Amino acid sequence: MGEVFYAGENKKRPGVYYRVDRSDEAAADSLLGVCGCVFKADYGPLNEVVEVTRENYAQVFGTELTADVLKYLFLGGASTVMACRIGDGGTPSSVTLTGTGTITSKYVGAKTFSVKVRERLGDASLKEIIIYDGTKIFEKYVIEAGGDEASALAAAMAASRNFSFTKTAGAGDNEITGVEQEEFTPGTNPNATAATSYSAGFKALEGRKMNVLVVDNEDPAVHVLLQAFIQSLADNVRFTMAVVTEKTSHTLTYETKMENAAGFNDPYMVYILNPYLMVNGNKIDGYQTAALAAGLISSYPCRYSMTHKVLDAASEILENVPNSILNAAPLSGCIALTLSSDKKVWLDCGVNTLVDPPGDMDDGWKTIRRVKTRAELMERTLSAIESLIGNVDNDSTGRATVVTVAQGVINSMIAEGSLSSGNAYVSTEEQPNGNTAYFGMNIVDKESVEKIYFTFRFQFSVN
Repeated sequence: MGEVFYAGENKKRPGVYYRVDRSDEAAADSLLGVCGCVFKADYGPLNEVVEVTRENYAQVFGTELTADVLKYLFLGGASTVMACRIGDGGTPSSVTLTGTGTITSKYVGAKTFSVKVRERLGDASLKEIIIYDGTKIFEKYVIEAGGDEASALAAAMAASRNFSFTKTAGAGDNEITGVEQEEFTPGTNPNATAATSYSAGFKALEGRKMNVLVVDNEDPAVHVLLQAFIQSLADNVRFTMAVVTEKTSHTLTYETKMENAAGFNDPYMVYILNPYLMVNGNKIDGYQTAALAAGLISSYPCRYSMTHKVLDAASEILENVPNSILNAAPLSGCIALTLSSDKKVWLDCGVNTLVDPPGDMDDGWKTIRRVKTRAELMERTLSAIESLIGNVDNDSTGRATVVTVAQGVINSMIAEGSLSSGNAYVSTEEQPNGNTAYFGMNIVDKESVEKIYFTFRFQFSVN
C-alpha cells in the first residue's frame, strides 16, 4: 500500500508514500478487535499465522505453555487473533494400532492424546476410531467394519488437519483391533529461543493487519525485537501498536520500570506499570496482563480515549502503587492500573511510551487515542489513493482528483467523530514533475476531556 519517504527523497518505484510532520498553527474504524500474538504451545501449526477466534483457539493450539495469551486477548476484548506459535525442531506424538498401522500427529509437541477403537453402538457394521484430548473428543472417524479397515482409516484421515495414518507394510486386510483407550507416545516441544524464534514469528505476521500485537514474554531483549518490528510495519503503512510489561515477580522498582518504559520513547509501544491482577479467581502477571490490555485497546474505535477504560475481566489489583508513582507514570510513558470509584480495574491514563517527541511530531503523538486516529487517517487515505496510481494524469485535473479522494476520507472521519476538521491540498512547496506530485493535509484531531477542575464555594452565613 505504500511506505515512508523522507524530505527530498526521490523514490524509484510507482506508489503512494507518506511522511509525518507537525503543524504549529491553530491547533467507523476499518479494523477493530484484531490482535496479533507470538507464543509457545504444545501443539498446533508452527511458525505460521492462524486466524483464531474465542471459540476455536483452544482446538487449534491447546492451552498449555504460554498459549493462555490467546485467552487473555479475548477476555480483554479482541474478536480475532492472528496467532503464531513459534519454535524450532520438536517431534510429533504417535500411537500404533496393533497389526494395522500408526496414527501420527501432524504437528510437533508434547500434547498428550489417546485413542479408542470400538464398534459403533447399535450398528456393528461400523467402527469408530476416537482420538481424545484428555477426556474431550478431539477427532472421530467412522469406517465400515470388516475388510481392509487400515486403508479405510487412512482414507478417512486424509482430510484431517491434525493426524495422519500410515498403514503397516504387509498388513493386508487386517481389521483394526478394538482398544479401550490407549495413550499416544508423547512428542517433544520445539525449542523457542528469543532471537531466532521471535524474529521468525514477526516475519510470519508481517503481511497481516492488526490493531495491537503482544508477545508471551517479559524479556527486554524480546521487547527490543518487538519494537523494531512495529517500527518496520509503520514504515510500510501497517500501523500496529504493541503492549508490553514486566512481571511483578521480577522485583523491579517502579522507578526502574518507568525508566524502561521511557526508554522505548515510541508512540506505538504501550507499557503497563503494575500488571499483577486477579482475573476469574486466578492471579495473572506479565504478558497475561499485557494481552488483557491489548485486547481492550484493540476493541475501541479511534475516537475513544483509553483513559479510564475498564478491564472487565479483572476483579482486583494485587499491588498498590503509591500516589507519587501514579503522578509520575504518565510523564514516563507508563499506564498504571487503578480502581474506579465503584472498584473496577481500569487504565489510569491512555498514554504510550513517547515522552520526548522528535521534531516532526507534536505532543498529540503521546496518547493512544490520537495515535490510533492519525494512523487510521494515513492508512485510509493511502489505501483510497492507491487505486489512482497510473490512472490519472499528472495535470491540474488529475491532481484535483487526488485531493478530492483524500478530502473524502477526511470528511468521513469528521462525520464519524474522529476529527474536528481538515483539508487536503496540492503542495506548493514541491512542484509536480514528470510522474511525481506532492500533496498534504492539514488536520485538527480530537482529544478527550481528561482533567476536570471544580471549585466549590460554601457560605456559612445566610446574611
